[in-house]
Amino acid sequence: MGHFVCRNDTCPRPGWGSKVVAIHIREYHNSGYNVVVYGQRCNKCNRFGDLTLHEASYVDRVSYRVMKWTGVPMPRRGHGGVKSKAPHEEDLCEGCKRGHCPWSNSNNAGFSD
Repeated sequence: MGHFVCRNDTCPRPGWGSKVVAIHIREYHNSGYNVVVYGQRCNKCNRFGDLTLHEASYVDRVSYRVMKWTGVPMPRRGHGGVKSKAPHEEDLCEGCKRGHCPWSNSNNAGFSD
């Protein structure tokens, strides 16, 4: 889903890839919407990483939601088939802290159709 770069010059971890990048999509009455893409913190120095988002995944997630809102029949889906070998680190995920991460075990966030 994306790649993060730690900008802390003293951190031993230059960056990390993530298959779990939380986003929150909101619909507005005027047929508008906005998207918040949540960051992650480095597990070595606890600073926010700079994200380079995998564009095709982002477009797929946003377009799916917009089509659902406009009444286009779409197959129900969960987390997009994301399988990560590493455990989800809720304490480093800003989406979890804000209650908008479907991979969190500590809130009721998720994909709803």
